[in-house]
Amino acid sequence: MSPPASASPVAAEKIPNTFFRGGVYYGRVKVAGDTLRESLGTGDPVEARKLIKKWLAEKSPNHEYDELTFAQVASSWIEHYQTGYSTKTWRRYRTSLKMLKPFFGDLAWAEVTRSKLTEYMSARKSEGLSNATINRDLAVMSNIFEHAVDQEWAEENLVLKLSKKARREKRLPFTMPTPGMIDATFARMRSTFGEICRFALLTGLRRDEIAQLTWSNVLLDRRQLQLFVTKNRTVRVVTLCEEAYQILCGRNSREGYVFVTRNGGAYKRVSEMWREVQLRAEKKWNEQVVSQLVSHQKFIRFRFHDLRHMFAINYLRDGGNIYHLQIEMGHSTIRQTEEYLQYLTAEEQVAAKGVSQQVSHTTAVSRVAA
Repeated sequence: MSPPASASPVAAEKIPNTFFRGGVYYGRVKVAGDTLRESLGTGDPVEARKLIKKWLAEKSPNHEYDELTFAQVASSWIEHYQTGYSTKTWRRYRTSLKMLKPFFGDLAWAEVTRSKLTEYMSARKSEGLSNATINRDLAVMSNIFEHAVDQEWAEENLVLKLSKKARREKRLPFTMPTPGMIDATFARMRSTFGEICRFALLTGLRRDEIAQLTWSNVLLDRRQLQLFVTKNRTVRVVTLCEEAYQILCGRNSREGYVFVTRNGGAYKRVSEMWREVQLRAEKKWNEQVVSQLVSHQKFIRFRFHDLRHMFAINYLRDGGNIYHLQIEMGHSTIRQTEEYLQYLTAEEQVAAKGVSQQVSHTTAVSRVAA
């Protein structure tokens, strides 16, 4: 008779703070930055669970956190910090959490390792997602890790250990539209929405900063705006040029939102309305090309957020100082502001980095008929 076929190896049951090798469970825990490993002397998962608790109690004073799951740590972070973020930020964080939970949700917190984070990045890239999207997910994971460190459930933030090169975002360069294209876009706008877009170009405010702007943020006597809800969560003061100041003076009400819809509420469809305007402007532009009323240059579509870029470039071209611009834009580092230097001539770059001076800012929008 032929010898009986050997039984197929059975996958070892996963137990937090253990690994299985050679038919035996080993304990593993990090203490004061050093990883300790020791055989538990058994291949029985029931016995291993009893032994690992005793072993952890001896080796790690904070071993209790190893019983937690990723879902529990994430829930604790939500409970502690949900009210500390703006509605927009928290909406983005919820989207990332939906992506993270299927991958990490069933894991013990001790199993959320650097290699597991790298595996998540690879899986998301294989789905065709950009580094920018993946980085937003990892930003949420980083916040969860920071919370775990604060609670002494983790010794370090493993997200910070990931390769920055692999996460580098590819940003498309901003193409400055011609003054004619800017005029063509603003000519397709009506009433309050036109003032919103004009105000964005004159102040460099972000979309939500304008849509949520209230009269409590406006200091007309000082010709300034004081923003309390900003991207980097610091108070920002924005100086108003004459045209921006006149837009505010022309508003009928001095209560609630500065720019309101016909129903009296805040604008919630700014991006959609902007795209509609761009389509109308492009259609009109193409008609004029056919009629030879404008140059044959192709119409360049641009985003509402690009009005902020235009403000920055025009500010520097008009002689503004780059350090003053950093404050106006609310950039956390000067490197962000220096990105705009590439749109200047050599002489303009020297002036922008030279003697500190403020300017009475004017832009191409000033030529657009009211």
